[in-house]
Amino acid sequence: MQKRGDFKELASKSLCPCESGKQYRSCCKGKEFKWECNKKGDVRKVVKVYSELMDEIEGHQKKVEEAFGRKVNNDERIFNSVSIKDLDNDFIRIGRKAGIPEMYLYATYKTGITVTEYNKNQFSDKDLNDWQAAINEFEQLTSENNFEKGKINSVTFYLFVHQQLECTINKVFEYLEIGISKFLSDSNTYDIEWKNFKVVDKKTYIEYCLFKTLKNIDASRLLMNHAHTANAYATVRFIFETYLNLFVYTRDHELYEQKLKPLIGLELDTFEEVIGNHGKPIKNKFREIATGTIYKTDMPIKILAETAAIESPAIFEVYKDLFEDLSGYVHVNLTLAKNYFSINDLYNELDENLFAGFLSITFAYLQLYEVSKLDYVTSQSNRDLAFLSHKIGEEVLDVLILLKADGENPLYSSLEQVIRFYR
Repeated sequence: MQKRGDFKELASKSLCPCESGKQYRSCCKGKEFKWECNKKGDVRKVVKVYSELMDEIEGHQKKVEEAFGRKVNNDERIFNSVSIKDLDNDFIRIGRKAGIPEMYLYATYKTGITVTEYNKNQFSDKDLNDWQAAINEFEQLTSENNFEKGKINSVTFYLFVHQQLECTINKVFEYLEIGISKFLSDSNTYDIEWKNFKVVDKKTYIEYCLFKTLKNIDASRLLMNHAHTANAYATVRFIFETYLNLFVYTRDHELYEQKLKPLIGLELDTFEEVIGNHGKPIKNKFREIATGTIYKTDMPIKILAETAAIESPAIFEVYKDLFEDLSGYVHVNLTLAKNYFSINDLYNELDENLFAGFLSITFAYLQLYEVSKLDYVTSQSNRDLAFLSHKIGEEVLDVLILLKADGENPLYSSLEQVIRFYR
C-alpha cells in the first residue's frame, strides 16, 4: 500500500480518470473530491468525509482496536464485508421499507452509487450520467406502455411479485398470531400457566405443537426481515415437520398410541426406558410399566410424509420437492454450501427471503386448518378458526398462482394441491 505522502493531485491538463475523455481541469477538478496519483501511475479518488460520517468511522475503528487489542494501521481496512453485493441488497430492502422511490434503488443496484442533492458533487460527471441513465432505464422498463403492449420484463414482474409476497406475508403473519393464540387460549380449559405446561395427552401434544409454531413464525418473520436466508429456511423445516406431525397424529390414533404415548408416558412414570446388555438405554425403545409391553417409537420424517400421503398424496410430493433442501440448512450439508455464498438478484430473481417467509406462513396456516376441526375448543372458536384458515388459504393460493407464472416448479403445483385438499 502507498503512503498518503506519495500521492499528489493530478495535473490539470491530465486526462481525467473518470473516463469522460476530458481533461481533469474541465471535468472533475473543482468538485468535492480530488483525483490523486503517484510516481508509479497509481490513481485514487479522495473524498471529503463529513463530520457525522467521520464520527461513525472513528467509533467503529475503536471497536476494531478493542477487539484485536492493537492500533489500526493507516492503510488497514476496518469495514469488512463478505460481499459488497449483499450490502447492496440490504440497502434495497431497507430502502423499500423507508419508502425510497424504487427508481433510485434500481439506480443504486445498476451503478453501485447513491446520488442525492447533498452528495452529487462527490461524483464525476460520468457517474452522474450513469446514475441518470439507470433511472431512465427503470422508467422505461416500468412504463405503462409495456403493459398496454403486453410486454412484461423481469424487473416489472419481480417488483410486482415481491410487493404481493410482502403484503401477503405480513398480513398472514398477523392472522396466524391471532388464530393460533386464540386456539391456545380457548383449548387451555384448566387455565394453567404456560411455564407449568406439560404434555400429558394428545390434546396437550397438539397445544405444544401450536405453541412451538407460534414461536417459529415469530422467528421466521425476524429472520426474513433481516435477510438471514439460510436460517429462515431452517425454520421453515421446523414448521413443516410440525405440520406433518399434526396431520398424521390427529388422524391416526393407533399410530399415536404406538409412537407418542410412550414418550409422553416417560413424563407420567407410566413408561420406562429399555436397558440393553451394555447397561445403557436402547434408543427409541420403551416399556409400559403396567403391562411390560415394549414399544419402538422411531418415526422418520419420510415415514410421516408417506403416512400423510395416504390421505393427501401431494404432501409427500412437497416432502420430496422441499425437505432435503430444508434439512441442508439445519445440518452441515456441503452440497448446499454454495447457497450460503450466492447473492440474490432482487430485480431478476425471486427474493429468497420472501419465499422462505411464504413457506413459513403456508405450513403454519395448514396447522391452523388441522386444529379448526378438533373438539378441544368451543364451536364458535372452531367456526372462527375455520373462517380464518379459509381466508388465509385464499391469500396463499393467489400468491401461488402468481409464482407459477415465474416458470415450471413442481413445488408450486404440489403446494397448491395440498391447499386445495382443505377447500
